Amino acid sequence: GEIGFVPNVSRWYTWNPLKPMTVFPKGYSKRLPKDAKILLHIHYGPTGVPLKDSSELRLKYIKEKTTRSIQNVPLVHPYNLTNTPFEIPANKKIRYHSKFIVPFDLELRAVMPHSHLLGNTWEIFTMEPETKASQILLKIEDWDFKWKRQFDFTKPVILKKGTHVHALTQYDNTLENLSNPSDPPRSMEWGKRMFQELYLVYFELVPILDNTESEALFNPSMVIDGRFNFQFSTPKNQPLSLTIMDFKGEQSFPVFQNKSFTKGNHSVRIQLKDLVKGNYHLELKNANGVVLVRHVFVNVDEHLLD
Repeated sequence: GEIGFVPNVSRWYTWNPLKPMTVFPKGYSKRLPKDAKILLHIHYGPTGVPLKDSSELRLKYIKEKTTRSIQNVPLVHPYNLTNTPFEIPANKKIRYHSKFIVPFDLELRAVMPHSHLLGNTWEIFTMEPETKASQILLKIEDWDFKWKRQFDFTKPVILKKGTHVHALTQYDNTLENLSNPSDPPRSMEWGKRMFQELYLVYFELVPILDNTESEALFNPSMVIDGRFNFQFSTPKNQPLSLTIMDFKGEQSFPVFQNKSFTKGNHSVRIQLKDLVKGNYHLELKNANGVVLVRHVFVNVDEHLLD
């Protein structure tokens, strides 16, 4: 069934039996605000006998007051498809492609593609706009939903501003696909059920900033109807400006300009009902125009959430 609420972060953390315990490097962390609700979404394999769930969730809190906050954002989705609409005809194999442009330098730590039973290949790669040099981030030639996972890089990949990120996946809606949930095959559209299909890639990332004067606190990676609270901290009294921009650099929406803030933590209510669906980021600047905080989010419809 449905989870009963719209999460601020769809995949705050992902684990499967092939993955060891995650230990973030010194100076990095994932935010978890006071009174947060954590939903455990567990996939079970069939056994035929009653069993007891022995799952445990173990968290280690850091002592440092300031760290670089790691986000997990679904930057590939149906809103940046180049071949639309997302529909998989019966008895067909079809490939979908999407792309986005990196709006500023990013440190990419992991990727997680997500499709269901009709998906059978994935390829995620980057391309430099000037040199056209490409780099494969992830390639899967035999996608198996039962072993979907997040793929962590041995070393973070630096994505420079202007880099094009592409995702290609093929869906097999024929009886050659032994995982096809329909016999005979039927047309498949977007949906969270196993007899429907998804097309998402989650990116675990950290914005690269030379300035660490201020920091973002816990903020959503997915926003419904453009309404959310932007939380940040500043170490001193100062005037600040906040702007929302799309990844293409074509749209800019000022939230406030040169507004005075006192030292400490702050929460600003943002409401942009007419924001087109897609990838965006926030920039918090000081009076000299220096970027203090960057935060990436995706503006989505509720039905897109997995």
